[in-house]
Parts: sequence; C-alpha cells; structure tokens
Amino acid sequence: MKKFIALIASRAVRDVQFCNNIITDPTHDEYWEDLPNAEIYLGIYEGERMDVLAQAAADAETDPYNIRLIEI
Repeated sequence: MKKFIALIASRAVRDVQFCNNIITDPTHDEYWEDLPNAEIYLGIYEGERMDVLAQAAADAETDPYNIRLIEI
C-alpha cells in the first residue's frame, strides 16, 4: 500500500503568519511575519492515490483540487 503526505496546496492557503521570537502575543504585529506560499499539513495517508486524495479533501473540507500529495 502506498503512503502519502497530504497538504493543502499553497494556491488554496492565504494569510499565514509565524512568530519571529519567543513572545507569541498576537496583539504585537512586529512579532509576526508573513509566510508566502505556505501549505497546510494534513497528515500521512495510506491507500491508492485517488482514494487518498478524496479522503484528504474530505478531512480538510475542501475540493480535491486543493490537495497536494507527496508519495513517501
């Protein structure tokens, strides 16, 4: 059985930010940086590619077009 990492592709993700220090206070904009082209990790899936694509899309409540699979 094949294994895949499932991600929501960057084309379907917007406004991702990360904290640039140990103070994760969301009220201080200077502590946060944009991360363009970010993807969202959904998990590791096993099965046939089309079945995994459908399951990952259902789990993420999105269209399969928005899912990127990486075979591992």
